Parts: sequence; C-alpha cells; structure tokens
Amino acid sequence: MEWYHEVLAAMAIIAVILAWRVPNAVLWVGLGTLSFVTSAWWHNAGFPYGTLYGAATNLAICFAIYKYGKDTRWEGKLMSGFILMLLLDLLYVCGAIKTQYIFAVSLEVVNAYCLLLIWATGVAERIGNGRGFSHPYRDILGSFNRAVFAERKEYPKWWRHP
Repeated sequence: MEWYHEVLAAMAIIAVILAWRVPNAVLWVGLGTLSFVTSAWWHNAGFPYGTLYGAATNLAICFAIYKYGKDTRWEGKLMSGFILMLLLDLLYVCGAIKTQYIFAVSLEVVNAYCLLLIWATGVAERIGNGRGFSHPYRDILGSFNRAVFAERKEYPKWWRHP
C-alpha cells in the first residue's frame, strides 16, 4: 500500500464523518471506495483489462448516482467527477494519455476532488444546521452555503428525467 492510498483512505474516513447526515453521501463514498479497491486489486493481481474494469466500475457508479441520486447539486458535481474518471480511463485505453504514471496521478486527483466535495457538503450541512437565511447576504455562513451549493439544493425540474 502506497502513501497516496493511505491519504485517500484517510480522506474517505473524514468524508464519512463530516457528511454522515447528508443523504446518500456515505453510500457514494462507499461505492467509490469499493470501486477504487477492486480496481487496484484487479490491476495488482495482473488480470487483463484492468483499465476497462476501472472504467466499468466508474460507469456503474454514474448510473447509480443518476438513478438513485436525490437531484442535488453536489451529487451532480460528484457524478461529473466520476464521468471525468471514466473519460480518463478511456483516454488511457485509446493511447491519448501516454504514461501509466500520468494516468494514475490524474485519477487520484479526481478521487481527491470527489472526496473534498463531499467534505464541503458535509461541513456546509453542519454549519447551516437547518436554519434559513432571511437575506441573501446576511452573514458569512449564508455565503459559504451558496458557494458550495450545499443544504441539498435541488436542480431545476428540466435537468433530470421525469
């Protein structure tokens, strides 16, 4: 286990702690962790098509977020992160990303982004503590909540399927 695996594991644990009360946050952290662990295991075991296996797990998580997500902005951004990982997988398979090192680093950066997004959502949920802001610029907490699109704000109805 490399140092960056330990960092991502610690980030995942912190994300679960911070976003415990956010609906589906723990589920998405768990599925992302499962995808990361099984993809790393597949690659380290020497099985063929390791990158395609990783792409398949990222695609499965995208479908899960699309189907079972709560139509919130942070879940939409999280799905964008998994779509970006899927794109990186496909670029590596097609040869556009030349080295395995660049491919691995770029995937870890996107993984860290997804975990930091869940951190920010959990922190904003805890800071907001369910209270509404009477004026859009009343205090710094309102600005923070608007900045990270927390408090489970929904997308417009036209954005998702019926």
